[in-house]
Amino acid sequence: MVSSDPQDAMLTPQVTEMQLPLAPTTTDPFPDGEHTSPARACAMRELDRRCGDGIEVVLLWNQVDTDVTVVVHDAATGSAFEFTVEGHEAYDAFRRPYAYAAGLGAEAW
Repeated sequence: MVSSDPQDAMLTPQVTEMQLPLAPTTTDPFPDGEHTSPARACAMRELDRRCGDGIEVVLLWNQVDTDVTVVVHDAATGSAFEFTVEGHEAYDAFRRPYAYAAGLGAEAW
């Protein structure tokens, strides 16, 4: 049964927000804007990612200089490494990162 009494009607709450001045909590690490250009901000694009047995492999493409980077992180040991390959080698390097890393002399960080 629906009541027609105005006091039973659902009321929308009124919220009044006070505008607070915003102040930065830290200093800007890039005050000159050198690293904040739109082209630089989205220069790296993730092409693929895979995880298995605690090992994460990420394939990144730098749109500015067209480098392809493979990043590997082993959660079990905490070790990680990355290396850059030619575009035509990207898929093989992504599928077999340890073989490529050994051939390129990549060091864990």
